[in-house]
Amino acid sequence: MPNMIIMRGLPGSGKSHFIEKYYPKFIVCSADNYFMKDGKYVFNPRDISKAHEACKILCIERMFAGQDVVIDNTNTERWEYEFYWKLAAHMGYNVEFVNIYDGGLNDESLFLRNTHGVPLASITAMRARYYSPLFTNEG
Repeated sequence: MPNMIIMRGLPGSGKSHFIEKYYPKFIVCSADNYFMKDGKYVFNPRDISKAHEACKILCIERMFAGQDVVIDNTNTERWEYEFYWKLAAHMGYNVEFVNIYDGGLNDESLFLRNTHGVPLASITAMRARYYSPLFTNEG
């Protein structure tokens, strides 16, 4: 049975590093990939919907090919990862959530570590709305 890993964590928490260490052969589906231009990260907030759509399309393509995938987005709220979770169930994928949350760091440290320039205020807001179910197998 193929696998889907859904990463969850604030910017700078170590999601991508975790993937490199534990899932190096998985196809990485990330909205951030949309903003990579000639090896540089060029974020445009107007394109965030397009970035997430591109992430979903890549995921679907790779799943139809039967490949293991990892969803490398912050996924701070259920609605952000629910599409992937339902898709995996529909396509017979084993799903595992990896919840790094903040990696044990405060917001200022996350701000300094994140590689995509996410503002401190945005990280603080993400922390405040972070969805953490207690008794389910969802994220």
